[in-house]
Amino acid sequence: MAKWGKISLAFVIALWVGGLVVLPMLTLMLTSFTGQPLPILEDLFQGRIGELGSQLRELGTTEYYRELWLTRRYRWGLINTLGWAPLLTALYYLSLQIVRLGARALLPSVDRYFKKLLSSQALLLVASVSALYAWFWLAQGRAWESKLLQVIGFCPAVTLGATILGTLLAFCLTRLHLPGAKWWATLALVPLALPSLLGALALQNLMGGNGWLTKGAQLLGWEWPFPAQSLGAALLVQVLLYFPFVYLTVCAAWERFQTPWLEAAATLGADWKLSFWTVYLPLLGPGVWAGATLVFIRSLGDFASVSLLMPRGYPLLIIEAYRDLAGSTYWGGAAMLSTLFLVVVSFFLLFQYLQLGAGRYSAAQEGGRSETTSQPRGVWRWVGLAFTLVLLSAPLGMIVTLLVVSLAGEWGTSLWPQSFTLARYGDLAARILAKDSPLINSLLLVLPALFWSLLGALYCAYLSVRRPSLGSKILDFLILWPFVIPGVALAIALICTFNGPPLALHLTPALVVGAYILTSMPYGVRSLAACWSQLSPSLEESSQTLGADNLLTLTKIDLPLLTPGLGTGALLIFISSIQEVAVTLMICPPSWRPLSTFIYTEIQEGDIFTASAYGLVLCLLILIPYFLALSLRRQFGVRNS
Repeated sequence: MAKWGKISLAFVIALWVGGLVVLPMLTLMLTSFTGQPLPILEDLFQGRIGELGSQLRELGTTEYYRELWLTRRYRWGLINTLGWAPLLTALYYLSLQIVRLGARALLPSVDRYFKKLLSSQALLLVASVSALYAWFWLAQGRAWESKLLQVIGFCPAVTLGATILGTLLAFCLTRLHLPGAKWWATLALVPLALPSLLGALALQNLMGGNGWLTKGAQLLGWEWPFPAQSLGAALLVQVLLYFPFVYLTVCAAWERFQTPWLEAAATLGADWKLSFWTVYLPLLGPGVWAGATLVFIRSLGDFASVSLLMPRGYPLLIIEAYRDLAGSTYWGGAAMLSTLFLVVVSFFLLFQYLQLGAGRYSAAQEGGRSETTSQPRGVWRWVGLAFTLVLLSAPLGMIVTLLVVSLAGEWGTSLWPQSFTLARYGDLAARILAKDSPLINSLLLVLPALFWSLLGALYCAYLSVRRPSLGSKILDFLILWPFVIPGVALAIALICTFNGPPLALHLTPALVVGAYILTSMPYGVRSLAACWSQLSPSLEESSQTLGADNLLTLTKIDLPLLTPGLGTGALLIFISSIQEVAVTLMICPPSWRPLSTFIYTEIQEGDIFTASAYGLVLCLLILIPYFLALSLRRQFGVRNS
């Protein structure tokens, strides 16, 4: 029975992954050539595979991909999103890699020359030359903001800014020995629990027409130069919310430094500034690349902040894909742009893999943390402390701003509200039991997704760690794939697949729950796989030797030891699901509108006071379990030590 139970569970997992990952992605790619969703699911159910092929031959065209460059909003959406300099550098890199493969097959000795041409220094030089060429010859428009966006690109600019801030913060908290470093390290993780939706709302409360900074400047007789609806505001929100990804990966790389390398630099007379550029940064390559990859993927898929803050004069790919389907139901354009997202993400992941594989990072392997004698002293510690305080005060300022605006009663031109009220929270509490309560809708959608995500993650992590095989690796890849797909692209893929019979799930809560499982389950798989890999198989073998079956071993041995991984995975799944905007906005029925999309629509309608009240509730729903889990984790760590 146990064997048949495992087979049945594996079949359900494979069917679920195939139906919600493989089939939607295939449908999306085919729709980008046909201009309308093909009934792949219906044809599979009825065994009409031949008709599917004939429809593809009849409707297939490359017209929609030609529109990518011929249509102005597509063309400039691509350039504004990725930038001329990164695009030209990527073209250079891809071309040389193709030539390298052919040359290496004919003459292996020339490979070392291609390695020099594809090194990080060579790519940086190509990017710099491409940026200058694009600024003077390719970029259009007179405004320098528009030209800079076209040259660098929105997502690369966010990635660069977050990488610099995250690397510097990691340096300050790990090398400068700042007072209260543990508290700063905790605050550095707060932006990970803040949705970009709330970041955009807080920035509007600060720099909007009635924002604090705007009113303060008016009282001083100044004109506030950075409006909330601007390119700079959208960049600022994403950089401030995504730099912790780089901070965490760089800290992890820093913990694995070998002491002799850093002591050798100090012995040879290098001060900490020279060591930072010649020793620290080269050894931090894997950590920086990993964090930058996460930031780029997040920025590419962040729909909420750019749709709320980006002016209409700056088209982006994700906004155009949303408008094609939500505004005019233009299947071909929406599917083409969504497929382009997959290509961009795949290229970036491949580029990271090849660059890390080409580098030598043997010095960043096992070894204790270094405490060399060459450390920043004196004024540099105070500079690092000031930088840390300013950077980490941003997320706290966002939360305080939401609180004040949500409590404001009468608020004219003065810097502070003339009166305060709890009426908005009273209305929110009275609406909890209503049929269309956004809070209850969120919980009804998130909690089932949390349960099934943890159940599936537990089984998939078990296969990955305890039963490694080609099938488990493929399953692991398919489960992780939705994590890197932008939400708009995933929503369009699901709509294309489930918009008709036999499973017309579009605008039903079932499809929303399935989408939440797809996007959040990778968190649970990674958390549980990390914990399971630390458990010795001898414990399970001893239990089975004493007569316990697999279910008893799981409940009495594995699950108690997997509690930290289950808790961390559940927290990440909950946070990821409850703050989702793009997917929910496109596939959720109006009567099931959750908290995240309710706040989004309130911001669009201009009611920032109600949006701030509901936004603070969403913030508390995320931060309270976040800090509770962090406290329990520390207590668990102390007990284990």
